[in-house]
Amino acid sequence: MKKITSEMIGLAKKARSVEELITLAKEYELELTEEEAKKYFEQLHPNSGELSDDVLDKVAGGWCYDGGRPVITVGEQHSCYVCSQCGKTQAESFKSVFLYSHRCNNGNLSVNYCGDCKYIIYTKGKWLCNNPANRG
Repeated sequence: MKKITSEMIGLAKKARSVEELITLAKEYELELTEEEAKKYFEQLHPNSGELSDDVLDKVAGGWCYDGGRPVITVGEQHSCYVCSQCGKTQAESFKSVFLYSHRCNNGNLSVNYCGDCKYIIYTKGKWLCNNPANRG
């Protein structure tokens, strides 16, 4: 039997399904039955079908975290908003026809979406909130 390396184990931990685990085994010329793959997948991903209370709380709050920073989805609005154009905070903004909006120093009306916040960054295919107050 071929020796299993720490690199192989690391890749196996990243597998998102039993099928991916079987495909990975084939790439390394290892024989793995579906039954064995299910057993190993469950060992590598305990509770893969259930979310912890901590994760549920974060999801219910509207955010999941990546590297300690909230992952932002399109159209989100949060009270920690700081305008990327003029630096006004949510508290300094005024309410108008839009739920949360303000007039930037340049005179443009801006809706306080997270995508317009000075703290949002795009990295590794995700929009993340980089506001130190929101670190998870």
